[in-house]
Amino acid sequence: MWSDERKRSRGERYEFFLVSQINDYFEQHPYQEVFILAIVGSILGITIEYLVNGNFLIENIWTFLFLNLGFLYQAYRKQKRTKEKKK
Repeated sequence: MWSDERKRSRGERYEFFLVSQINDYFEQHPYQEVFILAIVGSILGITIEYLVNGNFLIENIWTFLFLNLGFLYQAYRKQKRTKEKKK
């Protein structure tokens, strides 16, 4: 029988390799994951809001800040648990 690795096409193997590299990077830098996702999500959200309604409400920044503070705390706890497991 062929192993799973040999069954995959070249594109699928590259895609799997790229995803694993991204996951490894974000495991090493959990705060950057939050910031990158926040920036990309904000750009998409602001663009969609402007295209649909023709305006952007500045009051929505509070929701953005509250959610990102929660995600940063989650990244902090994840990093702390990872360090404790290594000891």
